[in-house]
Amino acid sequence: MGGEWRLTHRAGSGEETVDVSLEQKFQKLAGKARRGGVDAVITDGKLTGELVRFSYTDAGGVTRDYAGRVSGDRIDGTTKLQSGATVPFTAVRKRAD
Repeated sequence: MGGEWRLTHRAGSGEETVDVSLEQKFQKLAGKARRGGVDAVITDGKLTGELVRFSYTDAGGVTRDYAGRVSGDRIDGTTKLQSGATVPFTAVRKRAD
């Protein structure tokens, strides 16, 4: 589960991308999220079996919550937008160059 991930989801009329760096220690996840060139600390990161959850607070003070299911190098799940809408997201593990 640990490593570099690229997460995408619908936002407004477009798509938003967040680069996530995760470190796993047993069932706990820590790391950072980079959105719009700004880093934020991952909080409440947890892995239970194939279910993953984590949050971060963006530069505007909005907490972003993500929950999904890990399958190999992919995570499919949902996130809640600032508007209150829940939308699906997909994350794929980034390959080392």
